[in-house]
Amino acid sequence: MDVMHHLCELAAQLESEHLRTRMTETPDRLELVVTNPEAARLTETVRIEGGDFQWPWGQTIAPVTEKALATRRIARVLATAQG
Repeated sequence: MDVMHHLCELAAQLESEHLRTRMTETPDRLELVVTNPEAARLTETVRIEGGDFQWPWGQTIAPVTEKALATRRIARVLATAQG
C-alpha cells in the first residue's frame, strides 16, 4: 500500500475544507498532522494502519478507500463550536 499517496490525497481533501495539514515522519511511519487554522489547539494526527485511516490511539476513522468519509469525520472532530 502506498501510504504517502493515501495521506497526500486525504491532505488535499482536508485542505479543501480549510484545514491545514503537514506530513511528518516518525521512525515507524508517516503521519498527517491536521490543524484547524481558526483554533490551532484543535490539532490531531492521522495515520494509516491495516488499510484504515486511524487516530493515534488506534481508533479507525475510515478505510483509506473512503477519503470523503474520513475528511468529514476529521473535519467534524476539529470543528469549533461556531462551525
